[in-house]
Amino acid sequence: MSLPTRLPEPIGVPTASGSLTDRMVALVCLPAALVQPGLLALPLAVLLVGALRRRLQARSARRVAALEVAQDLPVVVSLLHIAAAAGHGPRAAVGLAGEFGWGTVGASLRSAGERLAHGVPFADALTVVASPRLVELLLRADEDGGRWASSLEMYVADLHRERMAELEERTARLTVTLIVPLVLCVLPALIVMAIIPVVGGALLELG
Repeated sequence: MSLPTRLPEPIGVPTASGSLTDRMVALVCLPAALVQPGLLALPLAVLLVGALRRRLQARSARRVAALEVAQDLPVVVSLLHIAAAAGHGPRAAVGLAGEFGWGTVGASLRSAGERLAHGVPFADALTVVASPRLVELLLRADEDGGRWASSLEMYVADLHRERMAELEERTARLTVTLIVPLVLCVLPALIVMAIIPVVGGALLELG
């Protein structure tokens, strides 16, 4: 049975086939550009738009993957903490958390547990784990050989604080975002419906 060396790419990550398609479209457009030099910008535009699209897709995929890891990590680390508090070492805890965890981090721990079961060294098995900080914590706990439940407890607390700070930041951005339609839509409508009739009526009376 072959073991995976890395997790599957997130949905939306551009692949080589997208670049190949752009090059094929550019080649199809090239004869027309040779006949009519003014059309030379067409294949260049195809390649430029394709490169820009792939870059935006890659950025979006990285953002989505980072968000998934941030959402899954507190639950998985809590499972590791439960295993550590029950007296399990890092190697056994990885298998348990991978069995009961979910999401990107849970899947990566499950893959690491399968690699450990096939005799892969601990450090090499953890190369598929989606969180570098969690990998560092697990390796340090395995090297020290002491109690590591307290480290996981502090890690969970840090994750919850980071999550709360992120939610507060998003709430602040949402408040600013909601001001824009208020200024652009509601206030002009209020002026048209409430202020202009009053001013128009006053001008008619004066006239």
